[in-house]
Amino acid sequence: MSHAESDTFALVDTFPASLVWGLAIAAAVETVGLHLWLAPRHPVAAWVLVALTVLSVVWVAAERRAVARRPIVVDGRTLVLRAGSRLHARLDLAADVASVERLTWRTLPPPTGDYLNTAKPGEPNVLVTLRRPTAVRLALGITRTVTRVGVAVAEPDRFVAVVRPLEAPRTSSCGTEEGLKED
Repeated sequence: MSHAESDTFALVDTFPASLVWGLAIAAAVETVGLHLWLAPRHPVAAWVLVALTVLSVVWVAAERRAVARRPIVVDGRTLVLRAGSRLHARLDLAADVASVERLTWRTLPPPTGDYLNTAKPGEPNVLVTLRRPTAVRLALGITRTVTRVGVAVAEPDRFVAVVRPLEAPRTSSCGTEEGLKED
């Protein structure tokens, strides 16, 4: 890959349309019942509940659409990690990315404070490990410092194959590149 090219990687649909529709229908039924019960006693609270429910359903549907429209991009030496509005991080492959590896259900990292799983409610199939704690932007402009990010990429093997050669060489404790012997 030359530095002028860029590769895009679609995310796996871990929040299928059937789940969005199911949530919307459940929210509508529950909201109607609560509204009918609450409106005679607290009409303002009943309408606030309706508005918040509609806003929540719209946000979930918009998030699903954003995941489809905002792929992960490898452009030259830059990795742009995105997962809808839930994640945005622009990383220098040599300076910021320590490793990229395929994940399976057996190799999923445990949920800790430094790990971000962007594939929820599904499971990630790629783990991007950073060299140092890095601030990433989450939904609503919130930032979080992480060292590992799990993503669900539609073509995980291709993603790993494209990103791995662009990582900076790892050095051993004696300062030489791993895998190379100095005579």
